Parts: sequence; C-alpha cells; structure tokens
Amino acid sequence: MINCITFTSLQSAEDAIATMRWWMREKGIRTCLTMFNPAGKGETLRPLAPAARDTQLVYEERDRLNYGDGAPSLSAMDTDKFYCGTMATVTFTGDVTPCSVIRQGVGNLRSTPFRGIVDAHLGDLVHAPLHDVRNMPAPCDSCQNNSHCWVAGRAPITTAATRTAWTPSAG
Repeated sequence: MINCITFTSLQSAEDAIATMRWWMREKGIRTCLTMFNPAGKGETLRPLAPAARDTQLVYEERDRLNYGDGAPSLSAMDTDKFYCGTMATVTFTGDVTPCSVIRQGVGNLRSTPFRGIVDAHLGDLVHAPLHDVRNMPAPCDSCQNNSHCWVAGRAPITTAATRTAWTPSAG
C-alpha cells in the first residue's frame, strides 16, 4: 500500500509534509508524490500548480522519508520500485493498469474478476523484468541506486508491443 498525493497549490507545503510524515510514522507507508501539471486540456487550471519553492520542499522531504538522508532525488515523478513495481491501479473505467499514469490496461473488472487479472498479468503489473538488475541498461545495471530507482532519468512505460520499455533519457 502507498499513500498517493497529487500536490497542488490548494495544499500548503507544510500540510503535505505533515501528511507524508504521518503516513510514514503511523502506518510505515511511503508516499508517492505527483505534482499537478496543467498541460494540455488542464491549461485552464494553471493556478493549481504549486509554487517552485513549495514543490522543492515537499519533494526533498518525500525523498528523505522514502529513501533516507543523502539519497538522490527521483525528482517530480515517482516511478520508483516502491510504486510502479509493487502495485496495480484500477481506473474509473475498470481497467487494471501497472501504474496510475499508464492508461493501457491488462484487463477490465467489468469482464474479469480482479484476482483473475492479477493472476494472469502479475509480471506485467509489477514490471517483473526490471526487478532484475541484469535487465537494466548500462550504466544503470551497476548503479548504487538501483535498489529503488528504475533507471536514472528514465521511467518504465507500457506499450502494446513490448509491455515493458524505456522512455528516452531525461537530459
């Protein structure tokens, strides 16, 4: 189980930090923190985007809580092994997907029971190949951070053809 927060300007940095600390202290649960992004059709909601300084404070505390003092940041997208590699998401349409940002489902609750979907697609749902460091591209296969990071500057995605693929490097 994971606490998932979409951080917007409607929540103060202090409140988001207090919430993450409570979940970790009281329940031992990490927080997946996503930032509201007013792109595309969401452009009219730009006032909901949090201030840069608030975003920095919240992500620094998320990193400290989830990965310990001195750990490298995963930046603004939580595609770490504690999130995308250990859970499934059910969308409002009933699709079961490997991650809340991946919209291609492996099954649908309206036609198949959840347990049946998980039993049939567990490897796809948890990105099983990526848990084995031998399947990571260099230099990530020997990185000290691959216990929690998928690949520095990259994120796992699901495609119809390959089920598990890599996004281009982010910089």
